[in-house]
Amino acid sequence: MSLWLDGVQRAYPPLEGDATADIAIVGGGIAGIASAYFLATAGARVLVLEARGVAEAASGRNAGFLLAGVAENFVAASRRYGDDKALRIWRLTKRTHELVRSLVARHGIECELRWHGSDQIAGDEEEWREIAESARRLAAHGARVSVDARTRSATYADDGDLHPVKWVRGLAHAAASAGARIHEDTRVESVTSGEARTARGSVRAGAILLCTNAYTGHLAPSRVRPVRGQMLATAPTAPAFARPAYAKRGYQYWRQTADGRVVVGGWRDIAVDHEVGESEQPTAEIQSHLDRF
Repeated sequence: MSLWLDGVQRAYPPLEGDATADIAIVGGGIAGIASAYFLATAGARVLVLEARGVAEAASGRNAGFLLAGVAENFVAASRRYGDDKALRIWRLTKRTHELVRSLVARHGIECELRWHGSDQIAGDEEEWREIAESARRLAAHGARVSVDARTRSATYADDGDLHPVKWVRGLAHAAASAGARIHEDTRVESVTSGEARTARGSVRAGAILLCTNAYTGHLAPSRVRPVRGQMLATAPTAPAFARPAYAKRGYQYWRQTADGRVVVGGWRDIAVDHEVGESEQPTAEIQSHLDRF
């Protein structure tokens, strides 16, 4: 069960019967809801089909970080993708931050948004050298970053965090206000050219967007290999962490929520073979590390 979903009530009815739309969107996470918002505000007839509830899958089961770039440091990303692509990714995520900021302000979305920076912490000496070099390179491109050799970390001042379910559901409300039709409890069983079929009806549309992330297997089995993560949340406690933190190349991460809960996740690198698929059963070995944090 996700901390962020505690007490959340579904707000949209299931689809009953057949419908038509300019664009049908399968999936009510951040990708599907954001697509619905921008398409609806542009005047398209949009219909969203969500198997569970809005933001109840991956978009509501994460740490709620708002970090620029990818999970690894910029040097590691450059090694994997090349310097130009790594920089483009970083700039894209920076623009995403500004988009989140503007949408939250425009629609008055109450999602505990905080811009208080993030820490990137080295797990070993090699990673520390990369973190320090990453900070130097990104500072040349405008990043507000400082390094601390004592803690072997870099602090990026423009990052932040939020309540992911409140964020996505707030944007869903804005999308619906712009004319998007959203249906929860509506699992799409199959998709063909121009048609999405559910157990209780179908939708014909000029285009169909699959925004199902890891949950795409039954619709496009050869396209996606789902992997997962595991997290733990405490009861509210005294302030312990000033900002969200990523450590050990993104395999360990934690933050403290606005009400004082410590949220910690990761360690999937110690049980990679178990962290594959859609099962929601915790992995005992990983849980033991989370419990000891």
